Parts: sequence; structure tokens; C-alpha cells
Amino acid sequence: MLVTQLREDTLDMNRVEVIEASRALESPLYPVLSSFANRRGGGIILFGLQGPKCSASGIYDVDDLQQLVLLQGRQMSPEVHPLCTRTRIDRHDVLCVEIPECPFDKKPCHYLGAGRVHGSYIRLNTDIEPMTEYEIYRYEEASCSLQEDLTAVMRAGFESFHPNVLNQYLRSIRTARPNLQHMLDQEILTMQGLLQDGRPTIGGIMMFGIYPQAYFPHLFISALIYDTGCEGSEICTLVDRKKIEGTIPQMLSDSINLIRTCTRMLADRTVRETTAGPEDVYPSLAIRELLLNALVHRDYSIHTLHRPIEIHIYSDHLIIESPGGMFGRMDIEDLGKRDQRIRNPHLAGAVEVLMHSSNSFCGIPSSRKALKAAGLPEPVFQDIRGRFLVSLYAARMGKEGRSISQTEERLFQYCRTPRSRDEIAREFGYTKAYVISEYINPLVHAGLLQLTLPEVPKSKRQQYVTRAGLPG
Repeated sequence: MLVTQLREDTLDMNRVEVIEASRALESPLYPVLSSFANRRGGGIILFGLQGPKCSASGIYDVDDLQQLVLLQGRQMSPEVHPLCTRTRIDRHDVLCVEIPECPFDKKPCHYLGAGRVHGSYIRLNTDIEPMTEYEIYRYEEASCSLQEDLTAVMRAGFESFHPNVLNQYLRSIRTARPNLQHMLDQEILTMQGLLQDGRPTIGGIMMFGIYPQAYFPHLFISALIYDTGCEGSEICTLVDRKKIEGTIPQMLSDSINLIRTCTRMLADRTVRETTAGPEDVYPSLAIRELLLNALVHRDYSIHTLHRPIEIHIYSDHLIIESPGGMFGRMDIEDLGKRDQRIRNPHLAGAVEVLMHSSNSFCGIPSSRKALKAAGLPEPVFQDIRGRFLVSLYAARMGKEGRSISQTEERLFQYCRTPRSRDEIAREFGYTKAYVISEYINPLVHAGLLQLTLPEVPKSKRQQYVTRAGLPG
């Protein structure tokens, strides 16, 4: 069944590696074993197939190959215990090796001979890549419960706090939590993770600091505004760049205002509908919740202190990019649905008190609800090797139907006939990665493009067709 799916190209190749039997002796299997053990759901290695049609070529000695796989599995940390199954296809021996996922608190699974830093691998679609130092750290951060928002800022003191903002927080928390009413200010701040050994923590400075960027020059928001000439070409012209500094509440407020101003301006240039007066392109609630999510849940470790949050503002879409990626065991599908540990709990607690914002996983559902009410597609979330991206699209649903960009209109017309990823990329002059992330995935997610092989979304033979009833 597995080989049949493989030959028909209806199998998710992200979880399968086909290796000719001779290659198993030529190069070590450690990278494959590590990458599958670190992958959610593990993976499968098939020995004894070759060529694009996966024709059976046979194995010189199945027992010998099986012992080789088991031996190399014992040289991993933690040990990999593969399940080997021998079968015959077209009168040739084929060995199927199932690699189980490593327990999360033991990741990353790595080759002992190379060590944790150089022997850990990750699978990206069908490619195997060495893990970066930061990707390894992310496992340690989650499994060891590291809380970087508790890190004391050595150059800062109590005088680094803005007294008015700090007093507002102390009044609010004493009101919300009566048990703290008789405690001293410093005792409350220490208990809440905003002071550590008498010094402000990163969380404390980012919430109440007079000027946080004096201690962390790169913890700001970089807003990049592009012209309207992006459609039909991959490269957009950057027309302006804004640097937004201050505390988290200040950066949040200034960013919302900037997005509102820039998106109105770009939309007016593109659509030229000014008779009804200016109108917000995106609902303020959605922008607020997604920006606040980026500010609170970004990574504040030493690995990312040099990286600001970026906002990319285009005429027809908006991207918020924050350093850190997903935290712990969480996956994209779990966003807003599962109560799990968060990366910066003390910072989130301070935001909840000072800004009356809940940290109980309601921000993303609220943003989805606001976008739906405004007739906009759902946000698209991506976790790309230490970066977390949220993309919003400005196509509204109205009485006349869905207002679409020129590129989308051309795409719908082109996909009246089912098209592959490569065909779409060539037609529109994009790279395949760009057209998938910026157009195909969002339109599929919104139900406007349909898959010809919905049961195997990542198949190489996947094609996309315009949903019936759409313009084009």
C-alpha cells in the first residue's frame, strides 16, 4: 500500500525517505534517523527502491542491512528503536523502517559521535538540514522551563522604571488581587517576576522602563512600507521604514496607528474609492491582538535580542514577523485552541494587569472573529525556523462578492484549469516558495482555491483549481 501510494505520488514525502540499498553503506544514516526522530509523528525509510518511479531494485542482504540500521539507532541519543519490516515487491526484497518520534523532553535526538550541536538534524519538506544552535536551544527552553523574561538587566535599577506607569500597575494589581494589598512595592514586583535580586527584569523593563532600548537597542518594531507595484512581480519597492520604540504598551499603540494610516493610504492609491471617506482596511481589534501576541510571546533570549519585530505593509496584505517561532510542544494547528505553557508568563501577567488583556489563549480567536466579521480571510500563521509570521489579507467580502486583487483575479482565471505549484510560479514570475506562502496557502485556507488531491496536501502531483462561482 505504501509503495503504491509512493508510485502514484499520493504520499506525503515529508515523512518518507527512499534510499537505495547500496547508498546505505556509502553514507551514514544518522541525519535521516535524527531528522525523523525530531519530526512530529516520526517517519519511514524505504530501502530497496530506486528511480523516479520507485521501481524495486532489491537488497543485497536484508538481515545485514537491518542490523546496520539497528546499530546506528543505538548510536543516537536518545537511542532510536526502529521497527523493521521485510517485504517483497516485484520479486525483490524491500525493507521498511519506521522511525518513532523522540519524546519531546529528550529532543533533539542527535548522533553521539558528533554531539548535540553538530549531530542534530531537522527535516524541511524533503530536505534534511543540520539544526541551528537556536533550534537546539528552543527544545532546551521548553523542556527545562527556561523563562527569559525573568533575566535581570544588570545595568538597570529601580530608577529605570517610569514612576507613573509603575504606580498605575501597582494600583491595578492590588485592586485585582486583594491578597497583595499589604505587601511592599518591591515585594509585589519581585513576586510577579518584574524584579530579580533587586534589579528590573527584561519583562519589567519592557513594560515599565523609561526607555527600554537604552538596554536593548534592537527590541523595537521595524515597520517597512512598500509601494503598490508588487503585483505581478516578486520584488517590491521599499518606500519607507519606521522605527517604533518604547515600552510594549507604547509600541503597540504607535504600531496600530501607523498600520491604520499606511493601509488607508495604500488602499486609497490602489482602489481610489474616496467618496465614502477613509476606512480601516483591517479591524483594529485583530491588529491589536496579533501585535500584542508578537510583543509578549516573542523570544527574549540572548539568541534573539539582536532581532526586532518586523511589520511588512503592502497594498493588499500585511505581515507581522516576530523572532522565536512556536513555543514548546505547540503546533500551528493548536493556536488559540489548547492551554499550554507560554514563553514569557511573567510578562504576559503584567500585560494582563496593566492593559486589561487576557493571556488565556483568546487573542488569536478574537482576531479571527474580528476578521470574519469584517469580511476578511482568516490570518495565515507560519513557523519558519525560529520566525513566527502572521499574514493578513485586505480582500473584503461585500454584497457584490469578494473584492480581489489583480494578481488574485489573474490567478483565479489561470486556475480554471487545475495547475501545479510550478506552473503557477512560472506563470506569475514568482519563486515557488513565494507563490505558495503568499498566494496559494492563504487562498486554499480561505476556501477560494481547491486541492485536486485534498487527502495528500503536500503531494508533488498536487494541483489547484478555482472554486466554482468565483470571478475569473
